[in-house]
Amino acid sequence: MDTNHEAALWLTLLNTSHVKRQVAKRVIHRWCVAEGQPLAALFDLGAAEVAEQLGLSPAEATQVLAAGLDVAVQQAALTRLAASGIGVITRVDAAYPDLLTERLPEERLPYYLFYRGDLDNLTQPGVALLGGAQPAEDALAQVSALASALADEGHLLVGGYDRGIDRQALDDARGAGAPITLVLPAGIETMEAVLQRLAPRGAVDRVLALSPYAPTVPYSDWLAAARMSLIGALAEVLVVVAPDKEPDAMGDLRDLFVSPTAAAAHRALAWTGDHGPATRAWIDAGAQPFSGAEAGLAHILAHFGAVPAEAAGEADIDALPGVEPIVFHDADSAIEALEQTGRVPEALARRLREANWDDDWHND
Repeated sequence: MDTNHEAALWLTLLNTSHVKRQVAKRVIHRWCVAEGQPLAALFDLGAAEVAEQLGLSPAEATQVLAAGLDVAVQQAALTRLAASGIGVITRVDAAYPDLLTERLPEERLPYYLFYRGDLDNLTQPGVALLGGAQPAEDALAQVSALASALADEGHLLVGGYDRGIDRQALDDARGAGAPITLVLPAGIETMEAVLQRLAPRGAVDRVLALSPYAPTVPYSDWLAAARMSLIGALAEVLVVVAPDKEPDAMGDLRDLFVSPTAAAAHRALAWTGDHGPATRAWIDAGAQPFSGAEAGLAHILAHFGAVPAEAAGEADIDALPGVEPIVFHDADSAIEALEQTGRVPEALARRLREANWDDDWHND
């Protein structure tokens, strides 16, 4: 299957003005997601067969098939974007984040994500540090300290690079070497200046930018709010610091983190150094209060079942709770052992292969 052609068909059908978006998603879900068929195979059928198999009216089936005639435009666009390091993931691609499909209802899922950067970031849940656009200096200081501490512990940070707390956290985490994932509030080409600041071309290791919007779509407050559900789904812990919006004003994050239906895997924290009504509302809704960066880090590490780096460095590895030693003597055996617990990110595999295996630290 020509993956470029297949992705171009998805983009064509989902963005055509001749087919309603909900009809396009229903067609793709039935044909590609549920039945596992390539979309290209649908365009080999006649209108009557498409209507019968997918429960469409004859007019809808005709419109769906007509949309495929414009696929060359999207193919050319994908080729141009690829030259800039930009790719696209569809709902059925192996790289599509499991965190989204596990945590969001089907109707809320983006059926494509434009991306640039390190797709290995999608293999791990992150921490989102969010808050107000004009925070006080003490709030920014707490965020900087917590973001740097999370970087030291190797945690992924997720955000949208909005002004204030969000931007401070991502800048500090990136500066400290943490992996970061940005979910953009506009098209990925529209946000080129932001991407160049955080990850100049050729230096995208550990930085991933995602956009659920067409590449040249301009910023809008509505799009910025709509993509918050993706930030929340990609994060396992939400930390709110000096927020300017209460939970009810951020329905997607409220539903994911502090509603009665929130998954146990999600946890929200709120910094008590801010005394505003929005902070109080988050705590009243169920966010765990914390007094400072050190306490916040302790809550996050406890949630992930980790221990502080200093404690791990001083302790006998065999004595750490919940740890089963994995013995290996070279990169290949290490990767093979780790693959038994899940996918090994390419970045980790590369570092293992580049490591010096001549040391005798593993010998008794």
